[in-house]
Amino acid sequence: MSEGLYIISPRDDVERRHEKKTVLLMRDYYHLDVYKSSYKLLVEIHKNFTNLNREHKYTIGEKVKEKVFAVLVGIYKANKSDNKVAILEEILDDVEYIGLSLRLLRDLNVLNEKRYVMLLVLSEDVRVQFEKWYCFEVKKDRIPKENK
Repeated sequence: MSEGLYIISPRDDVERRHEKKTVLLMRDYYHLDVYKSSYKLLVEIHKNFTNLNREHKYTIGEKVKEKVFAVLVGIYKANKSDNKVAILEEILDDVEYIGLSLRLLRDLNVLNEKRYVMLLVLSEDVRVQFEKWYCFEVKKDRIPKENK
């Protein structure tokens, strides 16, 4: 045998293919529309919450930032999980919390109308996408295993 050639056992080949598949599955969520929309919401919230007064910045503002980040982490978890429905329910609760917090900040005149509308549109877009994903998963779970 020459130095550049070596034999790979079939088991090594299977393990390498499995490693590639795992890496691809973990990266899949970056291309989801719901991930892109959620990430855009996170960026806009960070941009718009930097000028909040101290009282709101470190209370409601920080909680909203944490919830939006939890939504992003939830996308990753739901994408790799077999039980997506439970995770998506938690994410929908977080998205609802974000919407309620934005409304409170607007009612307290902390956010101006323009910022509020922009952030509300983004959060509603995220909510609608998660609701569609949730409905899809619920319907998928109700289909008997024989028909799959």
